[in-house]
Amino acid sequence: MTDSNEKGSEQLDMQKVDYVASAAKAALGCVPFAGSLLAELAGTVIPNQRIDRL
Repeated sequence: MTDSNEKGSEQLDMQKVDYVASAAKAALGCVPFAGSLLAELAGTVIPNQRIDRL
């Protein structure tokens, strides 16, 4: 039972794609007028993020 909990925990750890997605959303959020829309689109388009692994 402990092994399955550890394996599940490893899947929820931050991965490279999570850092890239966060950086992309932060950069796009700085764009005047349309930044928040672009950041949301980037969050939707970038696959395999941490929330998807839940």
